[in-house]
Amino acid sequence: MRDFQRKGVVEVDVVPGSAFMVRRKIFEQVGGFDPKFFLYFEESDLCKRVRDLGYKIYINFDVPIIHLWRGSTPDNPMIKKIFEKSRFYYFKKHFGIFNALLV
Repeated sequence: MRDFQRKGVVEVDVVPGSAFMVRRKIFEQVGGFDPKFFLYFEESDLCKRVRDLGYKIYINFDVPIIHLWRGSTPDNPMIKKIFEKSRFYYFKKHFGIFNALLV
């Protein structure tokens, strides 16, 4: 993991899905969001596909956002299952079944 100050614009692999912007042309070029992700890892998938096309991803720590944690994911036993399913699908899609099973 990189050691950086949370100031300014920094190149990253993934940005949080709670607040990001993407050029429409690039979003359409990668085919938008994968509908197989209901919740969790959708931003990781999108960012990986954007990076695979040669684009860079940045986060701007100088722009404030407000994110209400757990607003869309109340305490519910299904949330853990959804997370695990999305994680498995992400790793299978991008790194193969063996790696998905390891994770």
